Amino acid sequence: MTNTMKSKDSIAARDLVNVNSTVVFAAPDKASDPCPSCRSLASRFAQHVAEGFKIRKCLSCGLAFHTEFSNEQELRDYYTHYYREDNLAFSPITDARFQSLVSTFEHYRATNHMLDVGCGSGHFLKVAMEKGWGAFGTEIASGAFDQLAKLGINSFCGKLESANYAGEFFDVVYCSEVIEHLLDPTTLLREIARILRPGGLLYLTTPNFNSLSRRLLASRWRVFSKEHICYFTPASLAGATGEAGFRKVAVNTRNIDPNEIKKAFSRKPVEAGAGFQAAETEELRERIETMPALKLAKNIANLLLRATGTGDTIVVWAEK
Repeated sequence: MTNTMKSKDSIAARDLVNVNSTVVFAAPDKASDPCPSCRSLASRFAQHVAEGFKIRKCLSCGLAFHTEFSNEQELRDYYTHYYREDNLAFSPITDARFQSLVSTFEHYRATNHMLDVGCGSGHFLKVAMEKGWGAFGTEIASGAFDQLAKLGINSFCGKLESANYAGEFFDVVYCSEVIEHLLDPTTLLREIARILRPGGLLYLTTPNFNSLSRRLLASRWRVFSKEHICYFTPASLAGATGEAGFRKVAVNTRNIDPNEIKKAFSRKPVEAGAGFQAAETEELRERIETMPALKLAKNIANLLLRATGTGDTIVVWAEK
């Protein structure tokens, strides 16, 4: 794994503006809330979103964020009924991808302990257990715990920092589509670094604020929602991960949803909170997996998205 940790996004940090051919620094507007990642008070308005709130962008680290949640209790209350029968489904395509991903973690097996932060109903850990891993999970949404108990997963209800895991306990920490939901992503990254053994792996994914989809859809981007607080770019996430204590950080982007691109060129209004259209996306995934031509097109698209950093998803492989 090569070290591709990047410096802070210089454009985001400086916010340069060209006025009458003279380059000047744009002054940040006033904000009472600090950046969730670096705690800087220097931020600017980025855009309105369909649900009616504003996105700001930190001028220091480049993180985009909103401030709709006042505190941790308000956030916890929001997730009380987050998991229901209709969002506990587990598709065969996802299962196959989990099987492949867990196999790539074999190189890191030493203590035989794997943690899933924000483990949901435990589908990823179920696959890990089938491959012989000791599986641990944390989740703040209480509605998932009946399912976790059925699977026999060693789970904790609450934030990772409250679980009090021993230092250097885990070989691998899996954290997929979680960090964007947090009021304090930096504390999470530091705690993961503490509980990983030296040489252990953090595998993390999150939506990409620099994605082609977001650029095309602007306020209609499906990722914009109250539950998503932090919106990273590859550079801002690489910087935050490195500062949390990881010595090797590899960052890339992947995937694009054609349904989203189609939406960008449609005049049909998108309802606030429409978000992720699971049925349409799952149907498309099935077609891609069963049609060689579509699978080839996907692979070519991912090469381009990785090269340009504009895929829908940021993927981080970080070693302690």
